Amino acid sequence: MKWVAFLLAIALLTGLASADRGIDPTPETLGIVISTTIGASGSIHSNSDISMSITDAEEGLGGIPPLGGSGIDSEYNPVEPFGATLLAKENGATLYNAVYQETTSSNGRGEIQYTKILDVDTSEKTTGQSNIEASKQLTYSGEDMGSVFSEDTIAIDSIATPDPLWWTAIGAFTPAPDRPTGSSRSICGWICAESPVIPGYYNSVDAESAVDMTQVHLTTQSSACFITTSADSPVSLSHDIRVIDSLGVASAGIDVIVMESRPVEDLVSGEVAGVTVNSGESRNDLFEEVSFSESTRVDGIITVFDKSMVYESGMNR
Repeated sequence: MKWVAFLLAIALLTGLASADRGIDPTPETLGIVISTTIGASGSIHSNSDISMSITDAEEGLGGIPPLGGSGIDSEYNPVEPFGATLLAKENGATLYNAVYQETTSSNGRGEIQYTKILDVDTSEKTTGQSNIEASKQLTYSGEDMGSVFSEDTIAIDSIATPDPLWWTAIGAFTPAPDRPTGSSRSICGWICAESPVIPGYYNSVDAESAVDMTQVHLTTQSSACFITTSADSPVSLSHDIRVIDSLGVASAGIDVIVMESRPVEDLVSGEVAGVTVNSGESRNDLFEEVSFSESTRVDGIITVFDKSMVYESGMNR
């Protein structure tokens, strides 16, 4: 990003109403917690780099692309005195990629106070919780033109096919079942009343900030949530930066891309020789596209530079 706008304080809320449904955790989950505290006179070099990819596609990460389905569910019911019904559907698949990076490096000597806490958890989270959470505090006073550079980046990239991709209901000498209602990913909400289909989407959000200063008092906080308890918990990302009583350059910004489908089905019904069939195939056409970019840069004697960036995407928010 190239930041050219000047603003001392801003609160940004990006609430894009898309059908981002999150993803279920894998059976084995991971937790990583790192805490760092430094008080020193000298130089500092610190780096954190996290990359996470998770999918529920049948082929796993090695089979993508293309992104297809996540498995077939079926239900067979005998009907007395004779006859039977069968209801089957293939669920859509989801892929999430998330990144968090933090770098702090000084050029020359200075007085340093540095604290960083990083918490990574791949278990399911609900609204208000995070899979990636990081906080940082940095105070630096350079000696003999010494300076410090500190940068944070957090991003989520997601893509999903409709859920379900298709469904088929068959009745042998008895009426075929109706199409599925609701979604196993959702505890209901509006999706049950509107359509049994959760539409496909592609969503991407990237927030970052950086300082390059000889004198700095810096605080940053970052979080991301995309492994959720159900599709009713929105996917979220946030990044905050606060710089006070500092000298140098500070910048921050966010980029968002949303490509959204609708819960549309092509439906077919028929009857031949005592066998009735109802079926539907979900469409993945593009119905909404949103591109958003916002950035701020300030250079000089900074009394306060305070910026908050929050992104949410979900069926219920």
